[in-house]
Amino acid sequence: MDKVLHERYFINKFNRASIECEAFDGVIENYNWKTINIEPLPHIFKKLKQNRPNSINLEIALSI
Repeated sequence: MDKVLHERYFINKFNRASIECEAFDGVIENYNWKTINIEPLPHIFKKLKQNRPNSINLEIALSI
């Protein structure tokens, strides 16, 4: 899905910033964007920190 969104709306736009809610494990390509990742599940968050060590990774949940 990220690849489709990037190709449709962000082609040739690298080195930007984004926020990913429910970032999962961070394996999906992020096109060298500086990212704030939000992932509430502890076992997945552990993988996220390993896969995106240069990002801001938050183990929190969002609510309204």
